[in-house]
Amino acid sequence: MQVFRYLLLPISLLYGLVLRCRHWLYNLGLFPSNGSFGVPVICVGNLNLGGTGKTPFTEFLIDRLSADFTIGVVSRGYGRKTKGFFMANAESTAAQIGDEPLQIFQKFSSIIQLAVCEDRTRGVNRMIEECPFLDLIILDDAFQHRKIRADVNILLSPYKQPYFKDFLLPLGKLRDVKAAAKRAHFMVFTKSEKVSGQHRLAAQRYLTKRLSKHFFYSAIQYKGLYSPFSGQYLEVCPKQLLLVTGIARPEYIKEYLEGLEPELKHAENLQTLFLADHHNYTTADLDKIAKIFDTFAGTEKAILTTEKDWVKLGPLVTRTPNKHNWLVAPISFVMEEESRFL
Repeated sequence: MQVFRYLLLPISLLYGLVLRCRHWLYNLGLFPSNGSFGVPVICVGNLNLGGTGKTPFTEFLIDRLSADFTIGVVSRGYGRKTKGFFMANAESTAAQIGDEPLQIFQKFSSIIQLAVCEDRTRGVNRMIEECPFLDLIILDDAFQHRKIRADVNILLSPYKQPYFKDFLLPLGKLRDVKAAAKRAHFMVFTKSEKVSGQHRLAAQRYLTKRLSKHFFYSAIQYKGLYSPFSGQYLEVCPKQLLLVTGIARPEYIKEYLEGLEPELKHAENLQTLFLADHHNYTTADLDKIAKIFDTFAGTEKAILTTEKDWVKLGPLVTRTPNKHNWLVAPISFVMEEESRFL
């Protein structure tokens, strides 16, 4: 199969040529890039496709910076059904603004303004027009959006699948050329909790030689199993779990569960339903989930999903008879050398 993958190399090379021409035109100023908004802009992004931890990192920035800044967040709103500029409000749904922006807004609606717009320049301008009191804007997933010249570019890369060891689409999972990393002011390795010091030094030598950037390491930590209807965290993990999720890299939460409860290392006790990233759930999905869940013979059982999935599943599950069997696994972003980074 590996040999067949390399048949995609010509397409990757052509894609890379198009990207390099685009960057060249921006670097020469032939394509305009706006950097004057009157409000500082922080851009959070990656070169890899999905699964780098952009949403929890954006939440981390909001949590740490909101004491000193009034923050606005502008995102594309991937997977939404709407078009153009849309400001989040208390009645917003994932169909209107996307699952990840909705997750962020539900957590921080009292301290941030959030809008989605596929045209980031228009989105920032409209955000400033409608919320002139803002003194900081965070662009979520906009590193490749060259029409905006951010004051601070933060590039995320998962340590186990770093961008500099990957290939461009469709041969690999890079959506931009590796040289684009030179525009970053800070490099943050995510999901690096199990990485040895020796491997970190090797990566740092590689990147320091090529980029001379500030490097930081971070981890994603699950905070336990939470019941969204009782509002309580479980003290004991169920012996049988059905893991339902539509995220880019579900292996991390599966590993967490296997470490949380020894019984879950057995396949019959931990069943999984892995769907496409940003999957839009339907009542047919709930019927399928219920059928799998009913195959568990024991009584200490539950259905588990992620925060990102729950913003779409929650409204559907609320109307089902087995809603109290559902659990959510919230996560937090942990930055090493946090004070130095901030």
